[in-house]
Amino acid sequence: MRYLIHCLLVVALIMLPACARQAVPKTGGPAIQGVIGQGPVSELDLPVVERLLADHMKLSADRARSLQIRQTAHTRRVSYVLYSIPNNDGLAVVTKQGGNVRILERIPIPPGDPQDQLVTYNTIIAGNPWDPDNGVLFGTVHNPYIKSIEAYFRDTTKIKADVTQSRGFIIIRPGTDTRFVQINAIGDGGLWWTKDTR
Repeated sequence: MRYLIHCLLVVALIMLPACARQAVPKTGGPAIQGVIGQGPVSELDLPVVERLLADHMKLSADRARSLQIRQTAHTRRVSYVLYSIPNNDGLAVVTKQGGNVRILERIPIPPGDPQDQLVTYNTIIAGNPWDPDNGVLFGTVHNPYIKSIEAYFRDTTKIKADVTQSRGFIIIRPGTDTRFVQINAIGDGGLWWTKDTR
């Protein structure tokens, strides 16, 4: 009997610390990081982003109504929001900290022409202050017959982006100097426009 009681006590002493360890709440995790950290926005935040963009650009009510968000892309730190407004397309680097959405930077895209400058674009190189791990290539397609964009980088990577709906593209490349790229605009019948800065 004494042996049985001794065994039960040993089992209880072994089990008690294990139960106590499981009962301790875990720190960190997505919920806590979302509150105290900085990260991308969600689709639900896009109306706030539109309002912030209109405020940053000091748009009148009429011009603000013409502002369109064409596309978004997200990394661990930020969101990239491609927006369009007549003669003033660009990319906003946006982040969310707690419940607050902030525009960190706005980068313009040169104006284009459906007959001549069919695609206009700009770049963010890796090592930038907002999202240093990633380079970004982004732009607007001005000719309605262009269906896709192909980007060839120096490391021989090829990325294809469909532009039939958004009429724009955001390509994120980890650790890349995106200034060195060949861009092909593909439409019915093949190549419509190309630019090579490699």
